[in-house]
Amino acid sequence: MQMLEQIPSTDASQPFGSVRAGGAATAERFDNAGFVEQEYLFSGTADALDGDGRILATSLDYTTRILVRRPAEPTRFSGFVFIEPFHHIVENPIVYRWMSDWLLDHGHAWIGVTVHTGTFTKHYGAPGGVPFLQQSDPDRYARLRLTPFDDPPPLRMHTGAGGFDPLEMRWSQAVGHAQGVGIVGSLAKLVKSNDAASPLQALDVRFVCGIGASQTGNFWRAFIDWRGDEAARLASGDAAIDAYLALIAPAPERILDDAVFVHVLSEAEVVGTLNPRMMTAVEDRDSPPVRGYELAGSAHMLRSEPIPGMDRAVHSAQHTDEPFDMLVRAVAENLVVSLRDGTPMPKGARIARDARTLDGVARDQHGNAIGGLRAPWIEVPTAQYLPRCSCSPTTGEKIPFADHEIARLYGNADALRAARSRSIDDLVERRLLLPADAATLRAANEATP
Repeated sequence: MQMLEQIPSTDASQPFGSVRAGGAATAERFDNAGFVEQEYLFSGTADALDGDGRILATSLDYTTRILVRRPAEPTRFSGFVFIEPFHHIVENPIVYRWMSDWLLDHGHAWIGVTVHTGTFTKHYGAPGGVPFLQQSDPDRYARLRLTPFDDPPPLRMHTGAGGFDPLEMRWSQAVGHAQGVGIVGSLAKLVKSNDAASPLQALDVRFVCGIGASQTGNFWRAFIDWRGDEAARLASGDAAIDAYLALIAPAPERILDDAVFVHVLSEAEVVGTLNPRMMTAVEDRDSPPVRGYELAGSAHMLRSEPIPGMDRAVHSAQHTDEPFDMLVRAVAENLVVSLRDGTPMPKGARIARDARTLDGVARDQHGNAIGGLRAPWIEVPTAQYLPRCSCSPTTGEKIPFADHEIARLYGNADALRAARSRSIDDLVERRLLLPADAATLRAANEATP
């Protein structure tokens, strides 16, 4: 039996990662959208699983926290709930950060859930999980309890001096959320059932979607492969989770018969940056819908923006900072429309492969990837976009073209702006870019020198 207990917020104690900590403008935007933020202790029992999904222990007690952001008025609620596990590094809600304005504008609810014990910190030095929360606010999070496991992986794959072992990293991530599959499955059932004990009890929940990126995208891969979906079923037998949106992470080996699965890869995953093998987005299917997208020119971090609590190397390279997350918002909107109205999601081309190249990707004369879902700055380029930088495997680098090269390609600034404008229009027409994001890009395009 799961139990919820709200954790009150005061001037002296707010939820870690609260919208109030994002500055006055962020809080005002949240409030003006008619949303409220509430944090709860969430308690129950869950099995613990190792990095291969085998049971380490059964029915272990847990108390974790969930952070709920929802419309205050039921009439503003869309019927959609997005559940996102917090990333094991500084409890970062990656997808929420990319989608917050879209969630607020459309009245979607979002729930973040802590699943990590903090053992990943021991090996990789990245602060996160329950110990990180308890250090940040000892009184507020004193009752959090997840059983830690730190079993070593059965296999190793060293990538060379100074490198990391991708098999060990993925194993450590999974063991670090040993109870996570059971916790999230129970949370999804509680939310989807519209039970009086649900943190959304005043709202009519119609669809529950699991979302995650990078490590939390990999969480949903494990959730499906380890059959968390089978445990997360309502009394009727229906699935508690209607759809999964897994970003910049491997796809599961299982494809579900009663849930939508959407898979988005950056070019970094395609060339095998953080994975022991090159990845390919899942093959498209129509019943139930499965969609795969590969974002040409993008790094593992789709947008090189600072993460609170994490430092980034400073050097002469220019990091890729274009908003590839705009393409993700369009994918999410198409997922919502597909679930709500049955409108098929658009398909996206894959990045072209070429076994003769060093990274296995076919490239044009500028060194940019051919094919894939192409943002306007890739389709009409003024720079080469590398899927990783020398400073970090998660950050991209761009190398701007010389002025004379841009002039040779486009003739003048008006021609460049016109070509970019046509690319933006094409993406909107194919429902691969939202009109609101297109307006932002058009304004930037018009301001191009």
